[in-house]
Amino acid sequence: MRNMKSILAAGMLVLASGVTAFAARSDLVLGIVLEPPHLDPTASAAAAVDEVVYANVFEGLTRIGPDGQVM
Repeated sequence: MRNMKSILAAGMLVLASGVTAFAARSDLVLGIVLEPPHLDPTASAAAAVDEVVYANVFEGLTRIGPDGQVM
């Protein structure tokens, strides 16, 4: 029983250390072939390349509340 507890504790330690390594990263790498003409989402209608960049850059900056208001 004591051996099982030590194995379980070691496993939890290994899993916890892996989570913190991934949580510390804050970079985003996009693999797109063409570069977008600009980063202003209001300049023109979004093309396919622009949509990918806009979604990754601007998504999450605002939220829609339960009453429909922009937060």
